[in-house]
Amino acid sequence: GVQTCALPISMNLKEAHCADYRPQWPSYFLQLGAVAPMTARYSAAEAALAFLDQQLPNEPERVVLQASVEDRDLVALHPANRTVELYAGDKTRYRHRYGVPGLVGRTLNYTIRDPGGTSHAVGNFIVLEMAERPVAVELAFGPSNLLARIDGLELPIQATNSAVAVPLRSWAHVRLADTLSGALVLLREGLRPVGSGRHRVTRTYLQTLSRLRRAVDMPIDELTACAVRRSEEHTSEL
Repeated sequence: GVQTCALPISMNLKEAHCADYRPQWPSYFLQLGAVAPMTARYSAAEAALAFLDQQLPNEPERVVLQASVEDRDLVALHPANRTVELYAGDKTRYRHRYGVPGLVGRTLNYTIRDPGGTSHAVGNFIVLEMAERPVAVELAFGPSNLLARIDGLELPIQATNSAVAVPLRSWAHVRLADTLSGALVLLREGLRPVGSGRHRVTRTYLQTLSRLRRAVDMPIDELTACAVRRSEEHTSEL
């Protein structure tokens, strides 16, 4: 299925005021995914690689599997002829938390290697465990991440509708486009910039957006036009 995802308290928002900050991930994005029973774990791994191979015809060597050294069993679910990179550091970078007590996801990352040899994450193979007992398998792919790596773009946000709404002429414009997208998502969900809690986040987004507008010397009417275009794109995504 397709899911819209938003990260209200994102690193992008926290660092948007920094002139040298370069956001690598959009705060709002679409995600493709599926959940299957553990009995389908091998077929899920096969389907994931088939999907990636379809996006990169004749370039299977660019697909790299990354996992913790403690999760070799996840690697073993995939064909042995694939390139694998095992991480010996803190395994928490390969763990998903779901907000449900006892539920943890052990993760293998699907990455695509660029011409310079750097691997970029585009998807996940996740074994969901309840109280350390495997209960299901989840596949998740970020279309903007995938398109960016296939088309040789520098940033995933360049492959999103934010780049249609706001011309990305500088890193400040990238931060503005990301902030505008996050603000519109919260406003559409009815979170007005008044009060406390999540409403305070909306206020922070709008204040940050105002500062970024001034930083790039964008007139208010131009920002309004960008917001209208982004709102239309939000509607088309849904």
